[in-house]
Amino acid sequence: MHITAAGLPYRTENLMRRERDGFAEMIEALALPKSQMDSDGMPSVLALIDCLKSDAAIVPYAAAFIVGRIQAGDAQPKLDAALRDLLQSHPEADIAIEAAMSLALRGDLKNAQIALQQLLAAPESTGDEYKAAFYLAQMGDVSGYPCMLAAAQDEIPHYRLMALRHMLVYMPWQGIQMGDFVIDVQKTLVDALKDDAEMVRMEIPFLLEEIQLPGLKNLLETVRQNDDSEMVRDAANLVLERLQ
Repeated sequence: MHITAAGLPYRTENLMRRERDGFAEMIEALALPKSQMDSDGMPSVLALIDCLKSDAAIVPYAAAFIVGRIQAGDAQPKLDAALRDLLQSHPEADIAIEAAMSLALRGDLKNAQIALQQLLAAPESTGDEYKAAFYLAQMGDVSGYPCMLAAAQDEIPHYRLMALRHMLVYMPWQGIQMGDFVIDVQKTLVDALKDDAEMVRMEIPFLLEEIQLPGLKNLLETVRQNDDSEMVRDAANLVLERLQ
């Protein structure tokens, strides 16, 4: 595993920590036999290339994520070429987004940005545009913020939650005017404490803790006392215990 900022100006330690925490799950998603893994539990280069070509949706997605976050020495050009081949094959949007980001992490920033901007501007929504916006922001491009904000207000709770989890990337621009929008991660997350869906509300205390929201103790004390959901109250209490 080799997860670094890779020269991207807004790829913060919080974002990299999330990737390190989820890296093992991506390896497991490949479902490779031991014969294709090395002694450190990492897939071989040939296995990764095969995984990028797999028809099983989760496998090329996980492989595309992994390729940008490992050290592969002399074999790296082969993996980079496999990523470009994957993008040219027009895979599902979520796979293409991961492939593009891995290219950026391997130094091909220009082609990565082009691919992500095209995915963000696709005429038909795939539900994954928020992730393209998330990766573009790590490169300093905040043009996807309206898309992220729209996803955070989607009628489907899952999409709202996915967008809210990724709003953190816009914290460096908190309060900045962008076209018709003022980037306000703090307000978006605080407002989500009143979301209709329990699955959304129960994650917000942790996301607010992550952005170090001023006045968080008082806010979560209100949640702990008043939210209708025991799971949401427990989440607020857990964060409050850490803040104490």
